[in-house]
Amino acid sequence: MKGKNAFIVGFFCLVLVMGSLYAFRVTPARLDLTIARGKTVEVVLNLIGSRGAGREHLMVFPTDISMKRDGSLNFSRLEGFEYSAVPWIKLEQTRITLLGGQKKELKFKISVPRKAKPGEYYAVIMVEPTEFTNVRTKDKPFMIKMKSRIAVVLVINVPGRIYEKKGEVVLAKVDETNGKIKVTSTFRNAGNIHLDVSGTA
Repeated sequence: MKGKNAFIVGFFCLVLVMGSLYAFRVTPARLDLTIARGKTVEVVLNLIGSRGAGREHLMVFPTDISMKRDGSLNFSRLEGFEYSAVPWIKLEQTRITLLGGQKKELKFKISVPRKAKPGEYYAVIMVEPTEFTNVRTKDKPFMIKMKSRIAVVLVINVPGRIYEKKGEVVLAKVDETNGKIKVTSTFRNAGNIHLDVSGTA
């Protein structure tokens, strides 16, 4: 049984390493932009195909980003989200084909409405394959099917507001179960700009 478990763990680690070596790439991973109301800016992303892979068909689309209580990220449209920049994004291409190691540019425009309120707005550009990628290596007698996606985070500052950073901890509790301690804390952002919050327990 130990041998089987060791094989599973070893294979899983191998898949992770293969994924990091052969997954397609997008740069930059995050863009912080300042765009005035009524202005349009063109943005260029660089796509690089997977090494060792054949033809990759990728789809590209903008969506919202949010964080769950457990810290995991969610990439889906948020109904009624006041600070979504998704409606401002116009993609030139929504489908891109890459060969192994090939480089291509992905261009899109961000147009801020004249009536937009000053503040920070958020979106992500999702790039993901339409199908699994077959990855073969010369020195390994097997093939791996992979499917990964990349989210490029956009933070857009629309100037015209005095930014105020303030907030408060609205919940902090400690629970102990079977000798294990769990600390839960909730922070409320009372300002008008996003905050990166951290703490020490």
